[in-house]
Amino acid sequence: RWVDLGLPSGILWAAYNVGATSPEEYGGYYAWGETEEKSSYTWENYVYREKIHFSNGEWEWIGRDIGNDISNTQYDVATIIWKDGARMPTLSDIEELGQHCTFKPGVYQDVKGCYIIGSNGNRIFLSYGGYIDCDGQDFREYAGYYWLANIYGDYPASSCTLAVDNDGMDWSEDWDRAYGHSVRPVKDKPKEEQ
Repeated sequence: RWVDLGLPSGILWAAYNVGATSPEEYGGYYAWGETEEKSSYTWENYVYREKIHFSNGEWEWIGRDIGNDISNTQYDVATIIWKDGARMPTLSDIEELGQHCTFKPGVYQDVKGCYIIGSNGNRIFLSYGGYIDCDGQDFREYAGYYWLANIYGDYPASSCTLAVDNDGMDWSEDWDRAYGHSVRPVKDKPKEEQ
């Protein structure tokens, strides 16, 4: 279930997504901060939303403040479903991945995705499962979108996402928190091994 990529922090990466049982499966899709799947992903049914009004009379949904980093909290789907120390990755976890691993597009069990290969030769496969928004499934087989535990800057409607496609990894993307993305857990190295 856990893969050691030889990272300086000792963090272990999960071999598959929350809701999956093998690397090629897309697994579940979750809105940011929610811990259950839904049949649709809209601002109207997003649990952590609030409405703001503008001076011109218009309004829009934004995300309610549940923290700038929800890793290992009650809002972390990896922590709630997997337990056993699993948590959503943070921006710093992804930056470490980008600095110390190599990226290679590929296919696993007939599913398109990419391999993240550690300095020790171990690797994980991230499937291109796309995402789900109010219009339904999009970009499946072309890109994978994985929630990070951090909100995006000071904008309360967006959270950080790791996006992967054949061109590489991008962890600077921001996405509406109400959308359904995949989650790939990480696990901190046990203290007795640090």
